[in-house]
Amino acid sequence: VFFTASPEIPPRVAKTEARLSNPSLFIAFALLAFIYIGAEVTYGGWLFTYFASSGLGSEDAAYRLNALFWVAVVFGRLLAIPIAARFKLACIIVVYLLGAVVSAGTLYFLHDIPLAVWIGSLGMGLSIAALFPSTFTFVQKNMRLSGKLTGVVWASGSLGAMSLPWLVGQQIDRTGPASMMTTMLVVWILALGIFLFALRSRTEPATV
Repeated sequence: VFFTASPEIPPRVAKTEARLSNPSLFIAFALLAFIYIGAEVTYGGWLFTYFASSGLGSEDAAYRLNALFWVAVVFGRLLAIPIAARFKLACIIVVYLLGAVVSAGTLYFLHDIPLAVWIGSLGMGLSIAALFPSTFTFVQKNMRLSGKLTGVVWASGSLGAMSLPWLVGQQIDRTGPASMMTTMLVVWILALGIFLFALRSRTEPATV
């Protein structure tokens, strides 16, 4: 860093009012941010409770399962780098979402089989690891995102991180831990549908 030349300072330009060039794509992205961040926090936060309270194993096993999920998330983000260099971004995101749906389906239909929960959690971590940054890059390639618009997206993601864990907690308290897997399956099917809609709404970036 010390021996690297400083970059040239770009000329300042007058601020212009950001124009939302593709409202449908932006709304879809905000909803996806809500689901992506909310579902990741929800699954990672409630997985231990689900596994332990379902009688699928000991607390030590629940700790290891929770750790496996987050290790899968980290590994999935590292793996996303060479994947992004080889394949089209839209196809990558669809595969990620399909992986999340298949993993959630495994957890939903086989939620009382310990091995299936381990496999589903591993698949979930790998599938959702790079979804948000990949989708963010996809949207940036198809429309201009100002600071205000980006702030709205992050606010939507933060709202998801607050509301989805609370909702799942209420469901677990009322109907049992299996309800968590129902919510995961529903939100990931919804996310896949929203992104497929976003693919139809994309346009070339407009000049702001």
